[in-house]
Amino acid sequence: MSAPGINMCFRKMQRGYSPGRGRALYFMSTVCISTFRYNQAVSILQVALEKYPDHPKARNGLYNYALCLERLKRPGQAISAYQNYLAKHPNDRRKQKIQNKIATLNALQSSRNAVPSRPAPGGLRKLAKYTAISTV
Repeated sequence: MSAPGINMCFRKMQRGYSPGRGRALYFMSTVCISTFRYNQAVSILQVALEKYPDHPKARNGLYNYALCLERLKRPGQAISAYQNYLAKHPNDRRKQKIQNKIATLNALQSSRNAVPSRPAPGGLRKLAKYTAISTV
């Protein structure tokens, strides 16, 4: 399905409620994910999860929502979404995999916060002076 086709279908789906529309929204999100359109999948899944939280596809939709956030490099939001998934489905078969993803995303977020955006004044020469590394 092309991007304009998905956009048109998505706008139509937002207008009303029905079980068929819920299934269509979850299906469109899967199409977007398989074609690497994660931003669009997030938008569709937000609507689907809000309007059809008890739909049979909602469980996978919630997991896919977290996965899209992870792929969009939004670790904070992805962690929250994965934790939300585990809170709703504590005995899920993917529990260990999700816990590993959360740990990895937490480590990624910590490393991003620990890395300075600019080198310290004096740079490598100052570091070399204190660590006996030659800068020549």
